[in-house]
Amino acid sequence: MKMTIIFRSIIIAIFFFSSCTYEYQVVSISEESVPIDEDLISSEAGEKIIVPYRGMVESTMREVICTSNKPLIKGRPESELGNLVADLCLELAKEQMKDVAIDMCMMNTGGLRSSLPEGNITLGDVYQLMPFENELVVVQIDGKGMADLIHYLKASGGEPIAGLQLIHTTGGFEAKINNETFDENKTYTVLTSDYLANGGDRMHFFMQDERKSIQSVGMKLRDAIAIYFKRQGDKNEPLNPQLDGRLQIKE
Repeated sequence: MKMTIIFRSIIIAIFFFSSCTYEYQVVSISEESVPIDEDLISSEAGEKIIVPYRGMVESTMREVICTSNKPLIKGRPESELGNLVADLCLELAKEQMKDVAIDMCMMNTGGLRSSLPEGNITLGDVYQLMPFENELVVVQIDGKGMADLIHYLKASGGEPIAGLQLIHTTGGFEAKINNETFDENKTYTVLTSDYLANGGDRMHFFMQDERKSIQSVGMKLRDAIAIYFKRQGDKNEPLNPQLDGRLQIKE
């Protein structure tokens, strides 16, 4: 069986960070089409093709970009890892979209695919944590949609959130969104991933017909994590997220 593999050598200065923006600079691009069969993959010729790219990738993935004061593990109803990811996404999205008033952020626990170790954090750790190509987007939902989101949080046992303080009991809930008491007559702007905005993990409240808009932030979720971590590393400030009771589910 014949296959064609496109090898692209893209030498990128991966991180050029400032306090508000991020930038990729492409230095050079080369492209070659190589028709191969399955035997070539394990052959000496195939290995010669792959080796330069493997070394480049492995070197980049081993780069230490920050440190953590403790192991960070996902969990429910809230976790230090979930709080960190939701908080940093909200912070960077607000920097990126200065003309958009973003009320809160909601991600999914299942989307965090690994833990982070105590001590050095590498770019490879970020890719293990978030291996998907999910984009950050903002979605407008009305009060009913927001109530559905809140009930979803109780039913799921909790998801990473920022900008929302929620106490959910069998008798109802108390919620503050962007430091204001929940108003069922208000429209809210929620930061999330494109996967969830399109109904992933059964988050159908993002797909209600009444929603006014869905807008791209122009940043991948994984890039937001890497940018924030590198920023902390440049400031020599270890990751140290805390549990703060932002999401409480009481039976």
